Amino acid sequence: MIIVEGPDGSGKSTLVKSLAADLKLHIQEKAVDDHGVPMRNLMDWTDLQLARGFRPVIYDRFNLISDPIYRPFLGKWNPEMYDPVWMSTRMLQFYRLRPILIYCLPERAMVMYNVAHGEDDNSAVAPFADQLWYAYSARMAVDLATATPQAHAVFHHDYERSQYSNLTSSLRFLLKRRLDADR
Repeated sequence: MIIVEGPDGSGKSTLVKSLAADLKLHIQEKAVDDHGVPMRNLMDWTDLQLARGFRPVIYDRFNLISDPIYRPFLGKWNPEMYDPVWMSTRMLQFYRLRPILIYCLPERAMVMYNVAHGEDDNSAVAPFADQLWYAYSARMAVDLATATPQAHAVFHHDYERSQYSNLTSSLRFLLKRRLDADR
């Protein structure tokens, strides 16, 4: 499972589409719409995704990561999901799957510009774009600090600076290794 995370305006959706095409991966249907409104029960969706295990699919956000970042700004809490026992159990399951995480995080000024001038309707997140960028920076730092070859893999992608071909090569290698190990 490849999970692409990042704030609105970071190039995340563009990266997901490119990776899906180049790596011939299915894009997993989202759990929330483009305005952060859940389209299904997030707890059930999470449980289903975790039960499926590691699969060669790509996610445009995964709610165990994105929901705690966005929810303080967008509201619409799902109190059951934030039960400490439920959340900690699911986070352990999540990391045991050894996901491949890609954080789209260009420079803060670029994200602010994209949110203000982008084609998407970012009106719901525009007032919080700065805080969301910092929240994702902190989350990426934690995941980078805890990543090991035996655990999850983490990449930082800045569409202005990153080498896309290096990213796809690394992902092909990791996917092959993971799928071979699971056989």
